[in-house]
Amino acid sequence: MIVIFGSNGYLGSTLYEHLKQDALNVVGVVRENEKNKNEKIDNWIYHDYKNPNRHLMLPENSRVAVNFTGPPAHSFKHKSENQETEIRNTTSAIIRAINQSNIKRVINISSIHIYTAIMDNVLSELTSLNNQNPYAQSHKNKEIQFNKTLKNDIQITNLRLANVFGIPTDYKGDFDNLFINQIVKAQVNGDIYEIRNRKDTMRNFLTRDDFVTLLKKLILSKKFTKSGPLNLGGIDASICEIANYIIELLKTERNIQGGIRFLDQSKTSKNNFKFNCNLAVKNGLSPRNDLKKAILELYDFYNAQC
Repeated sequence: MIVIFGSNGYLGSTLYEHLKQDALNVVGVVRENEKNKNEKIDNWIYHDYKNPNRHLMLPENSRVAVNFTGPPAHSFKHKSENQETEIRNTTSAIIRAINQSNIKRVINISSIHIYTAIMDNVLSELTSLNNQNPYAQSHKNKEIQFNKTLKNDIQITNLRLANVFGIPTDYKGDFDNLFINQIVKAQVNGDIYEIRNRKDTMRNFLTRDDFVTLLKKLILSKKFTKSGPLNLGGIDASICEIANYIIELLKTERNIQGGIRFLDQSKTSKNNFKFNCNLAVKNGLSPRNDLKKAILELYDFYNAQC
């Protein structure tokens, strides 16, 4: 059985639904206060992470765990001791439950942003973790917590994930804060989307379909037998390149009337950014990078809501 912690979030719910559709044995674990917020609650476990006297018990046939827990990036406006404590306590409860179960493999979802705030060099699994942003630090601390307190016979992969975008599978929450999603939604409304970042700010983008396909492969793979970090991404591009691609694609395919405007025209002196995912690719985790399909699906999704 596959256990998904945080199965009601944007990425967690997407993976959960696809695993169910593939008839794989999967159970979701969510916070107890989410019980009345979701329509699909089949095969979910509800747990009160804030109650230290409550112990999370996982099904006896659990073998693999995927952890998505943690607040989204946009919620980290500044450093918060309360937020840090809640994340630490939640992670401790999850690790305790895993250690007391029959799980032998854990995939902890981390982030590309753990490396640096400015994407201007090659980022591999050996790159030092220098980003002091509270969101990046929360992922770094979770990685350390898993590495230090999981039982020695449990294999842990800290999956450092690129910027995933696309439509949700069965998620009713806020996913409009994702960069590509924001641009596409603005075009549905015929708006000029204003971008505050520098035009040459670099990012790596991974479609939702690639995310699901590659994570399923990773879950079922026998190739990853050692613990360690793993980069997983798609296409390296500046936000100017990706924004212009979106606009030109939607003008051609959907006859949009909107556009984009960059508020900061400054540029860096050089940029050698590359999100090195060679280890993943070498082990069969190669993305298709079908941006056109993902963006058009996203536009049609938002357009249907108007």
